[in-house]
Amino acid sequence: MKLTAALSLLLVALLPNIADCAPLEIPGHDTYYAYGHKYVGETQGSDAHGKGECTLKDGAVFSGYWEHDRLFQGRVTRQDGFQYDFDGEFFRIFRPLKEGVVVGLGVARLDNGDTFTGYIDKKGQFIGRGSILRSDGTQEYGLWKDGLLVKKIDPLSEKERILLFDAKLETLSDSRIVELDTLLEDATIPVIQSYFQAGRLTSEELVLYYIHRIRQHDFKLNSVLELNPDVLTIARQRDAERSETKSRSGMHGIPILLKDNIGTGDKLHTTAGAKALEDAHCDRDAFIVSRLREAGAIILGKCNMSEWANMLTHPLPTGFSGMGGQTRNPFGDFISGGSSSGSAVAVAAGFATVSVGTETAGSLTSPASQNSLYTIKPSIGLISRDRIIPISESMDTAGPMARSVTDLSILLNELAGVDPHDPVTS
Repeated sequence: MKLTAALSLLLVALLPNIADCAPLEIPGHDTYYAYGHKYVGETQGSDAHGKGECTLKDGAVFSGYWEHDRLFQGRVTRQDGFQYDFDGEFFRIFRPLKEGVVVGLGVARLDNGDTFTGYIDKKGQFIGRGSILRSDGTQEYGLWKDGLLVKKIDPLSEKERILLFDAKLETLSDSRIVELDTLLEDATIPVIQSYFQAGRLTSEELVLYYIHRIRQHDFKLNSVLELNPDVLTIARQRDAERSETKSRSGMHGIPILLKDNIGTGDKLHTTAGAKALEDAHCDRDAFIVSRLREAGAIILGKCNMSEWANMLTHPLPTGFSGMGGQTRNPFGDFISGGSSSGSAVAVAAGFATVSVGTETAGSLTSPASQNSLYTIKPSIGLISRDRIIPISESMDTAGPMARSVTDLSILLNELAGVDPHDPVTS
């Protein structure tokens, strides 16, 4: 049996089911019946979902959201104080727990100062593919069994690949990070370009800053699926171009994140969030990606999304994919919106200045509204649909997402153009 299948069986056996719930009477909350089960929570419309608490048969307490016949997006507190976060059929640990014992995929910070990224079983032992960052700065990547490294391998998963940037991240001091926090908090693309011109910032340092933020915060948000392994090399090239000649455009040297249904012809995958496409690569850049590269933009990575743009299964929690799990809203206990969930959350969380999402019906506007961003669904034909995994020929389009109208317009201008591969743009 493959490790992933075995792990799935293990986790399914550990997960609570809504059928085990003994509903609590919560004053002011509605009671809802579905599939013969009783829910207590804030029901939303006629659909069977809401927010509330219930006590499981073993005495543990679930607090969070439920949908249809299962729990999702919440926290379980056992009677012994052990806690874990829970996302429907996807199980994830977001922080070290009692005595360092965790189950699932996540990051564990051990008592001796080491940090492990990967799978950890219910006994607290490392299993499967994972990487460990020792307190002395050394790193090991490989396959683990019973807590021991049994085979060294190259890091393959994105959560591990982030560790590849460690050497460069060490050049970013804590004081400089604090300075950049202030410098970039409300900075628009023109302001960032002024920093470049004044020598206060480089594209390479900006990329490193975003990687630092992704590494520090995204394990809680699940917005970024994959980082471009060549991104620092590209950033240095953009810096060199800027010093030798004038910038290509307003997007020159600006890192950008793409929704994972937009094809790139580089080392990044294109999966639409589906495990079935886990190893899939596009044969070439989508037309809009080639335009971004020509404009000097830096493709930082790919974003999580509602799997297959939430068009192939129901019910599916918005912002959930088999590749990245449940995308979470950085502002708190709110939905992330979808299907361009990761593209919105990443920009709202300060992991990039701008991003590109796609929309058939609401997939840009919904996550933008949920994450306090600006977006626009362009008229069909303004932006090419080439090499973007489709849903509807008459409704699909890519579109920009940003924290300001200024940045939105700059990115929109670079995305728009006539593409011979997409006749509707002519």
